[in-house]
Amino acid sequence: MIIRRICGVALLFFAGAAFAADAKPQYFTNVRDAHAAPGTNYVAMDADMWAHTRVDLGDIRLYNGTKEVPYALREQGSAEYSEQHAVRVLNKGVVPDATVFDLDMQGVDQYDQVTLQVNQKDFNTEVRVFGSNDIEGKNAIKLAVAPIFDFSKQKLGSNLTIQLPPSTFRYLHLTIPGLLANSGHTIMPEHITGATASNTNRTTAIWDAVGVSILRGQNPHESVFEIEVPKGVPLDRLQFAMPGERVNFRRNVTVEARRDDKRLKPDEGWEAVAGGEISRVRWVGGNIHEELEIATHDTRAMHWRVTVQNGDDPPLPVQVTAQTVERRIYFDPQGTSIVRVYYGDEQVPAPVYDYAKFFRDADAKKATEAKLGPAMDNPEFASRPDERAWTERNGWVLWTAMVAAVLGIGIVALRGLKRA
Repeated sequence: MIIRRICGVALLFFAGAAFAADAKPQYFTNVRDAHAAPGTNYVAMDADMWAHTRVDLGDIRLYNGTKEVPYALREQGSAEYSEQHAVRVLNKGVVPDATVFDLDMQGVDQYDQVTLQVNQKDFNTEVRVFGSNDIEGKNAIKLAVAPIFDFSKQKLGSNLTIQLPPSTFRYLHLTIPGLLANSGHTIMPEHITGATASNTNRTTAIWDAVGVSILRGQNPHESVFEIEVPKGVPLDRLQFAMPGERVNFRRNVTVEARRDDKRLKPDEGWEAVAGGEISRVRWVGGNIHEELEIATHDTRAMHWRVTVQNGDDPPLPVQVTAQTVERRIYFDPQGTSIVRVYYGDEQVPAPVYDYAKFFRDADAKKATEAKLGPAMDNPEFASRPDERAWTERNGWVLWTAMVAAVLGIGIVALRGLKRA
C-alpha cells in the first residue's frame, strides 16, 4: 500500500495540460500590408516571407482589422493530365521512298499526341501526319511534321512521340521517308508494331530565379559550379543555359547541398540530393531536341554545388540558374483595400479554411495580384506565454519526485527483508 502511494504521488508530477496556440497578431514576428482590389487577389511568396516562415507555411495569417481573412495557398507548378489509348495500325505499306500506314482513332474523342512503337534502332528521321474522317484519306489535312529518332549507338536516347494540334479526326495517315531522307537505318512497315494516342491537359509552371551559378573549378573532365540560395527558399529545379550553337552533347550532372554551418570547412558537409543528364541533339532538318533541367524537388539549403561531368570532351559554356516554383496566397479582401499579412510563429497550428477547400482554378485565373508593402518586424510582437505542461516547465521537480519514489521503494523493501 505504501509503495502504491509513493508511485501515485510521483505520477501526479507527469500530469499537465497542453494548450493549443492561438493565432493572434501579436504572436507573429513579421507583418506587411497587401494593397488589394475587389474580388479575388493573390500575393506571391518572396524572400522575406521564405526567411521567416515555417517549412509547412502554416504560420501565415491574413487580417482585415481584427477579423481573420481565410486564404488558399497554391503552388504554381506545371501539370499534365493524360490517358493513353491504344489505337489500331492499319494499311502498312511502302510507296516510293517512304513507309506509310494509317491509325484508326476510334474510341479516342480528342487527342494531341501520338506515340509510335517501333522495333528498330539507330535512326534519325521525321514523320508526316495527315488527318481525315475516311480511311481513303480524301481531303486529308496536314497536322504535323515531327522528328522521330533513336540514338542507341551514341547513347543519346530516343523520341517516338508526335505532338499534334488538338484533333478529332477518325483516321490519321502517316508517312516516314525512306533511306534517301533518313540518317541511319530505314524504318520499314514491319518495324511499326503499335501506337497509342492521348489528350494532354497542361498548366504552365511559374518559375522564380533565386540564385545564379559561379564557376568554381573547371578541368577537362568536370566543371564545378556553386550557387547561394536565400534562407528558407525551396529549390525546385536547376536550369542550364548555353549558346545555341552547342549541339549533340549529353553530360551527367550531380547536385549536392550543404546546410548553413560556419563551422564547416569548404569541402565538408556536402550531401548528394539530385542528379541526371543534360543534352541537346540536332535531328534531321535542323530542329533541336534538348533536356536542360535537373529537378531538385522542394529541397531547402543555402549552399549548392553542381558538377557537370565532361568525360574527355571540352567543357560546355554553361550557366546554371536555381529556380523555385512560385507559391501564391489567394484571398478575398472582404471589402477592404488593405489586408495585413502576418507570418513567423513556430507554435501556431496550420489553418483550415473552407475557402481553401472550395477554391478553384477558375478563381485563380481571375485573381489580381495585390501589391505587397515593405517587410517589417511586427511592432506589436509579444512572446507567447509559456503554455507547456507544468511538468515540462519544472522538470527538476519531476526528477526529484522520481528519485524520492525510488528511495521510498528501496526503504520499504529493506524493512521487509529485516522483518523476514
